Amino acid sequence: MKIEISSEKINPFSGINFVIETIRDKGIDTLIDREFGERGKGSVYRYSDM
Repeated sequence: MKIEISSEKINPFSGINFVIETIRDKGIDTLIDREFGERGKGSVYRYSDM
């Protein structure tokens, strides 16, 4: 992970965005869904969304 100094405005959610992006880029979300399987029929979210 590289740390950069930025003059952009920081919001409360900016710290987690790079983590979510990395999880998706590395395919970890697919691994989670494959290992845990599908949730119930009425579920809107997948395990990897949590």
